Amino acid sequence: MKVWVSFLVIAAADVLALAAMLALRPRSPRGGYFSDTQRASGALAATGTVFAVMVGFAFLISFERYDSARNAAADEAAAATSLFHTAELFRGPVVHELQGSVACYARSVVNSEWPAMAEGHSSRLVDSWSTQLETRLAHVRPRGFGQGEAELHWFSQTDARQKARSRRLDESSAGIPTTIWLLLTVAGIAVVGFVFVFADSAERRNAQLTMVLAVTTAVTASLLMIGFLDLPYGNHAGSIKPSAMRAALRTIEYERAGRPVTPCSRM
Repeated sequence: MKVWVSFLVIAAADVLALAAMLALRPRSPRGGYFSDTQRASGALAATGTVFAVMVGFAFLISFERYDSARNAAADEAAAATSLFHTAELFRGPVVHELQGSVACYARSVVNSEWPAMAEGHSSRLVDSWSTQLETRLAHVRPRGFGQGEAELHWFSQTDARQKARSRRLDESSAGIPTTIWLLLTVAGIAVVGFVFVFADSAERRNAQLTMVLAVTTAVTASLLMIGFLDLPYGNHAGSIKPSAMRAALRTIEYERAGRPVTPCSRM
């Protein structure tokens, strides 16, 4: 969700709440609906506390997913860079083939899979290059202890890259269940709705409008914050971008300067 959309949603909720309070005030009794507003305030505080606890748990879940997605993207880029450098330990044309495949994988992640993740799915192009990275070394016969160690390191980093990509893709879809969202929404409406019970025709209008405005803004912003963290990828401000893989790709392309063109140079 874009920043301006978030502010528009908050503004719409505030306008509705203010309009409801303005409509309710003239119909409310002088002194309000409660003979003891202190006890009513305690009930509102208890309701707000329950909502705050629910928001806190949902925030923790969504923030952990957001942080996991960001770390997975960084780990994947580091594994791709390591694969590129490991390929230099081999000899012959296979070096350019392996490094070209790594470059194509990184380029397809940035240009193909990142836009696809914003819609909740992966990229077949990345699947293809991922498979090539896993199988291309199968026909290479390592010579000597150094190349044998390089082969083991290649398979180790390939496994690390695949695991990081799987973690990244797992976090691309919403993680908070619809039931939790429904409960959070109901609890938020209950908190805002409770404020209207304090409508008092004898109370200053600006004070009551400020009260309902503050509560509505806080509740709406809390739900939007959780929604933002629950979908870490996209085109909205603050979403996770392929910065780490772009940096890895720049390093790879710089070191490949003057070498054979990769099979995906036009991507």
